[in-house]
Amino acid sequence: MEQHHDPTLVRTHEITYRSIPGAKLHDLHLQLTNNLNSTYDLLICCVLITEAYERYDLSQGHYRVPFRVVRPNPNFDIGRFCDRFVDFAAHCQQIAPNLTVLLFIPPALDLVYHNETLLRSFPRDISVAYATQLEFRPARLHRDSVDRNIMLRDLIAVEDWAQDTTTTFYTDSAVKISNMKRRIEDFTKGDILTYGANGFL
Repeated sequence: MEQHHDPTLVRTHEITYRSIPGAKLHDLHLQLTNNLNSTYDLLICCVLITEAYERYDLSQGHYRVPFRVVRPNPNFDIGRFCDRFVDFAAHCQQIAPNLTVLLFIPPALDLVYHNETLLRSFPRDISVAYATQLEFRPARLHRDSVDRNIMLRDLIAVEDWAQDTTTTFYTDSAVKISNMKRRIEDFTKGDILTYGANGFL
């Protein structure tokens, strides 16, 4: 986001970016007092990728270094996340009373291409282990990624989120007028399993 930021598009606000790689909601809680004060009126929270997906170590400790790929987090509980995020937003608003908290809902991630790119630098036996696990078969991984995205977008319809101070949005709404619309529809339907180098991860 920061590298594509155009300050002329939002002249009424000063925009500040804070990157905490791999951070989950709990980590953001711990960082609030260092990065938030009463002058802020808008916070966009990009934490769903690290919550709803996980980096899985294919080596399972058999190598000195991990060889990680990405998959939907099997332990992700959307109900618990909702409760935690509402609590997080309330905590933010104690620090900045005029703050609106926006939850960034990412588009469906192209895990097939992302993981295959990682595998190019992995040892052969690790690549073989990846290929033999059913959850990483391209059709299965693609379907699980799309299903996870549908689950996340359904947050918009959850009644508990219908509050003036907490809003959700998703990034792929803009593609309705872009030349990616057809490819995204094909990806969502499973007609294609990967975007290749033009994916979202």
